[in-house]
Amino acid sequence: MTSGKIRWAILGPGSIAKAFAGGVAQSRNGELVALGARNPGKPGLAQAFPGARILDGYDALLADKEIARRS
Repeated sequence: MTSGKIRWAILGPGSIAKAFAGGVAQSRNGELVALGARNPGKPGLAQAFPGARILDGYDALLADKEIARRS
């Protein structure tokens, strides 16, 4: 088992994403690092997803070099 944190990114800020982010925040080994949103300037996003970088769109999140993708 690794001692580092699992860094998560979420596509879209909907209700399921908020519930997932809450679970990540409560975990001992998870960290939410980014959120891809169609409207990154939407009021309340930073408060709903504290600590996450809010990126301009899904493509921006998928192209971000700091986000590792698994298939």
